[in-house]
Amino acid sequence: MAPSLRQEIQCILNSLENQADKEVYQGVRDAILKHAFFETDLETGSDRYIDFKGLSSAIESSVLLAKVDTQGNILKVNDNFYVLTGFDSEDLLGKPIAMLSSGLHDDEYLSTVWDKIIHGSVWRGEIKKRAKNGEILWLNATIVPVVDDEGVIQHFISMYIDISKRKKAEEDLELMLQMVNLSNDAIHVVKEDGTLFYVNQRSADNLGYKRQDLIGKSVLETEEKFPDIASWKRHVEEVKSKPEGFLSEGVNIREDGSTFAVEANVRWMRLGDDGYIVAVIRDISERKLNQELVVKTQYILSEAQMLANIASFEVDLDKGTILHSDNAWKVFGFGNKTDFSVENLIHRVHNEDIDRIRSSWFEAIVEHRTVQANFRVRDNEGNIQYLHGIARLLNYGNEKTGTMICTAQNISGSEQSRIVLERRTKELEHRNAELDQFAQIVSHDLKSPLRAIYNLSEWIKEAKTKNGEEMDVHIAMLQKRIQRMENLVNGILSYSSAGKNKQDTSFFSASEVLSDLCESYRNINPNVRIILDDLPDMHEDRLAFEQVFSNLISNAVKHNTNPNPEVVIRYEFEPGEHHFFVEDNGPGIEPDFHQKIFQIFQTLESRDQRENTGVGLAIVKKICDENSWNVQIIQRNNPGTCFAIHIPIR
Repeated sequence: MAPSLRQEIQCILNSLENQADKEVYQGVRDAILKHAFFETDLETGSDRYIDFKGLSSAIESSVLLAKVDTQGNILKVNDNFYVLTGFDSEDLLGKPIAMLSSGLHDDEYLSTVWDKIIHGSVWRGEIKKRAKNGEILWLNATIVPVVDDEGVIQHFISMYIDISKRKKAEEDLELMLQMVNLSNDAIHVVKEDGTLFYVNQRSADNLGYKRQDLIGKSVLETEEKFPDIASWKRHVEEVKSKPEGFLSEGVNIREDGSTFAVEANVRWMRLGDDGYIVAVIRDISERKLNQELVVKTQYILSEAQMLANIASFEVDLDKGTILHSDNAWKVFGFGNKTDFSVENLIHRVHNEDIDRIRSSWFEAIVEHRTVQANFRVRDNEGNIQYLHGIARLLNYGNEKTGTMICTAQNISGSEQSRIVLERRTKELEHRNAELDQFAQIVSHDLKSPLRAIYNLSEWIKEAKTKNGEEMDVHIAMLQKRIQRMENLVNGILSYSSAGKNKQDTSFFSASEVLSDLCESYRNINPNVRIILDDLPDMHEDRLAFEQVFSNLISNAVKHNTNPNPEVVIRYEFEPGEHHFFVEDNGPGIEPDFHQKIFQIFQTLESRDQRENTGVGLAIVKKICDENSWNVQIIQRNNPGTCFAIHIPIR
């Protein structure tokens, strides 16, 4: 037998009684019992529902009702259902109610709902439906299977309470909480008794706790500023007295006992009967460290200025006032700090320097550029002090406004040293000139007796006796030794003068210089073959370049015992450096002697075998060292010698 309408309503009431929202249940229950009425069917004797409209109008403000058959098609809905969803009867009646939730829940969720009610169980939960205008509605739903006396499901009654506003509020709250948790600042909500009511994730991270462990903890455990409850209460009263809130610094305590400086923006808030302090807390330990670093840096800078005798000051061009470092008056030679002013400073500048300093000063203002100048001032005792000044306009405005930033270093000691150095340099130049003159005299005086000995040997030779053949040998040896002594004296002079005649760097063609040198050696020894590579233009000391290659080419020609002597001058370029190579096909030099040959008077053969002073390569090494060039011997597998000269590109 089909259930009576009374049984159906009672079934609905029973399901509503289990709703979590008791207020909604009570309202719906009272409305049904008060406004629904029935009549007895005279033919069947059963109760018959008469006024569905009366029932729906009573509960229309809070509940949506829908009657659905066992296939899931809508049989009937109340007016509130039409109003809230925006559909009319043609849109809904006879249509599957599931179409309103299509795409809003996954299939598994909807299948679970259907599976529960089709087996006779009441389903309660939240469900989304789409209104006609596309708006998503959140509904708190109760779906009740209505069964006959035999337990067969006749249809379903669905009751919906619109909770869209609540869900929106929950979503907004969740979004707000997520934003709060993502904040770089810690946020505390503290009850009036000092208990932490809420903390965000940053707060937990900063203090080293889990969030759930922090909530309920006393603020006295997390803030060093409040050693006892009395100090906290005083803080609460202070916050209450300033409704607009204020900034307060403190020291937070981590779980491990370590601390860090914080700055809190605190404000009093009342919710209902309870009051709370809301604190937005920022870790300022790095800022505090930077402040300490700034103070330390300023102290170091001040000490450095004292040690270096440097003053810094600012001149306000509008007001003519000066703001200066503590040591400025000492740097300029004033007697005390109060005497240091723009007017007094101008009067202290040396008369011969004042026009130049004024010109530089106006240049800095007009052209907006940094200017530097050395000048003199007189201290309180009238002594001359030498200063190096730097000035720059800080604020660009019209030509006579802004602030001039200046530094001045007392360089009196350096200036005196420079004067002494110049005097000593002149003395050294004078002494070097005297030494050069002495060397010339000594060489001349040494050569004179040598020439006399040589002439004497000639006379002996002319007056030789019948044993003259042996005497000729000895006399020849005497002459040879005398010639060697003269060569050595000449070598000393060449070595001592090497590099002295330095010239300014200039542009010249390496090909032109070396071609002239090679031509002169071809004239001396027509048998030698000299090959030149393509050579670059140079920006160097031309005389030094010519002396180095003259000695290297001479060395390659003089000591080449090959029947077909050959000298090759090659060039290679590398970024930042010229590479020259002077190669010959002579006997070569053993590796053990590669360093020895650059020492003065060192030769590889006895002078009796080959006359040689041993000065040429020593001169090459000396000139290269003085010009920051590099000379070395390159080891090769084939016979011969290869000298490499590396010249940095200027």
